[in-house]
Amino acid sequence: MDGTGELTLDAFDNKVDDLHAGLGRMGRTSYHVAVEEVLAQHQKAAPGTPALVVFQTDGAPDAKTPANQALADAAKNHPAVHFAFVAFGDPENKAFDYLRKLKTPNTSHFLAGETPRELTDAEVYEGILSTWRP
Repeated sequence: MDGTGELTLDAFDNKVDDLHAGLGRMGRTSYHVAVEEVLAQHQKAAPGTPALVVFQTDGAPDAKTPANQALADAAKNHPAVHFAFVAFGDPENKAFDYLRKLKTPNTSHFLAGETPRELTDAEVYEGILSTWRP
């Protein structure tokens, strides 16, 4: 995992850009590692506390079986944690078939496309929040 960050209502301006700038070159797509880290962090919260995880990716997981297992375990043991996958790149890319086929109740996906900066804030928020309601 390349890094983590937390957005809060009182400290969000430029936070994502700052986090990306500090990560350097990325390249792995280990969904299960990220899911497990998020759940370890979330266990520090009060039981049942809802969490929205915005999971940015440009492809399918490197290892699908561990990813599937981690997400299934998360759905069973941490139902208040929702993983909203945001995919960057060609929406027709076969690598995104993994996201299109996800069936766990704690996941959703939004194909932000190749030019996500051209999306309006409303389009991004609706894409990320379309199925998540705490």
